[in-house]
Amino acid sequence: MMDFLKKNEVEKIHFNLCSPAVSVDKIDSTEVLSFADLADITEKIFHYGKKIGILTHFLFLAPHCILPKKLYPLIKDSLIKNDCSIRTRTGITINVNGDIVPCNHLLDFSIIKKNMFQSLTDKSEYLKILESPKIIDIQKNINVFKLDQCKTCPEITLCQGGGCPLFWFNKDIETNFYRW
Repeated sequence: MMDFLKKNEVEKIHFNLCSPAVSVDKIDSTEVLSFADLADITEKIFHYGKKIGILTHFLFLAPHCILPKKLYPLIKDSLIKNDCSIRTRTGITINVNGDIVPCNHLLDFSIIKKNMFQSLTDKSEYLKILESPKIIDIQKNINVFKLDQCKTCPEITLCQGGGCPLFWFNKDIETNFYRW
C-alpha cells in the first residue's frame, strides 16, 4: 500500500489502529491486533514510510500508558495520537446520510438526524451544532476518566485523557494498565 501511495505522490498518511467495528448490534474486535503486534506493525510502517518519503501518523484508541514502551518516541513526536474528537471537542462526524454521529467508529448511532450536507453552509452553522446542548451533553457524559490512575498521570495532556471511550467498553483496562 505504501508503494502505491508513493507512486501517487502522497506525502502524508494517517492510520487509524486499534479500532473495533461498532454497530447497533455489537462491538466486534475480532480483527483488532494485540498491542505488541500493533507496535511491531506501526514501527515497520513508520520506518518504511520514512525511507520512501511518506510521513505517517497513527491514531490508537488506547491510553498511551498501555502501549508498548518502544512506541513512546513516536508518541512524544505526536506521530501517535489518541485524540478522540468527543473527548477534545474538536469536531463532529457526519455519516453518509448527513446525520451527525459521535465519531467515525459509531456511524450507526445518529445524534442529530438532519441532512447536514444541505444545512451546514458556513462556520457559524457548524459552531452552532458543535455547541448545541445535545452535543455538549453527550461529550460531557462520555468524557470521564475511567481509572483513578488517569486523573494523576503525568502524561494526561499527551494522552488526551485516556484514549477513546470505545476502548473502555471493549477492554478490561485494569488488567492491561501499566506505567512506563
